[in-house]
Amino acid sequence: MKAAQVDLVEGKPRLVVGQAPEPLPAPGELLVAVRAIGVNRADLLLRPDHFQSFPARERPPIPGIEAAGEVVGLGAGVDGFAIGDRVAGLTPGAYAERVAMPAGLAWRVPPALDWVQAASLPLAVCTAHDALTGSGRLQRGDAVAVLGATTSVGRIAIALARQLGAAEVVG
Repeated sequence: MKAAQVDLVEGKPRLVVGQAPEPLPAPGELLVAVRAIGVNRADLLLRPDHFQSFPARERPPIPGIEAAGEVVGLGAGVDGFAIGDRVAGLTPGAYAERVAMPAGLAWRVPPALDWVQAASLPLAVCTAHDALTGSGRLQRGDAVAVLGATTSVGRIAIALARQLGAAEVVG
């Protein structure tokens, strides 16, 4: 399959399109035919040492951590998903035609979202949710101030804070 990979070209890290082995879904993973990817700051670093934490099966490293696409295979023990489901989620190696995505980091894409919209959400939604409910310990009726309210994470945090019952949200 085709995949974007971080490789050294004339001694400098570059993003190149190459061939990579077809992924096989491990237990608890979905095999997803990627239709769109999210691009994040980490992806833009293009340093081979930045990707050292990627699984050994992904050498040269395939960047990307957000993808949206259709489920084309299921690993053992996966419940709640079926072949053909539209999904988005977090997964290493998203810059490829297919990716093995942890089922616990995937969710169904509603019909109202196109692939690009769906691929742009996973990291921002997880970051906003963690900031509000984890670090921020948001409780129904709390007031919330969102710094960076015009960023993708900030805009999602505003909507999510309202959904979670914040009495007042200020950006």
